[in-house]
Amino acid sequence: MAPPDDERSRLLKEVEWFLQATGMSASAFGTQAVNDPSLVLGLRRGRECKRATRLKIRKFIHSWRQPRRRTMEAAA
Repeated sequence: MAPPDDERSRLLKEVEWFLQATGMSASAFGTQAVNDPSLVLGLRRGRECKRATRLKIRKFIHSWRQPRRRTMEAAA
């Protein structure tokens, strides 16, 4: 059974917010979240996701930590 439109819309809003907040590209997000570089493009075009995929996406968003940049002191 397909999720209702409001669920797809809510998921896409979460993803778009995450992309804007982190500066991550859509393809990098899809690859890192569910190993699918075309995920975000598909969501933007109305693609439906299974419940398990939606859970993986949300788990990735909630557990993501921005990589630390090496400072000059740490590199020395």
